[in-house]
Amino acid sequence: MIALAEPSRLIILIPADLDDGEYTLTVTTQYKGTSNDYFKTPRSTSQTIYVGGAPQTPGTGSGGGAGESEEGSFG
Repeated sequence: MIALAEPSRLIILIPADLDDGEYTLTVTTQYKGTSNDYFKTPRSTSQTIYVGGAPQTPGTGSGGGAGESEEGSFG
């Protein structure tokens, strides 16, 4: 469910009973920047998200590098 949709941020709520795992979030929009101005063709961006934590990759330590925040980022 979309909880907040603004030009510069999108907040979604996921069901509490969603199985742990890897998911792909894709956002598609035609919004261009003003209320009456739209791109002719939709634009999409995708991001891999992990529910229950990202899997450990050998050699990466405990995860979480510089610049990562609790809220995460999209883009």
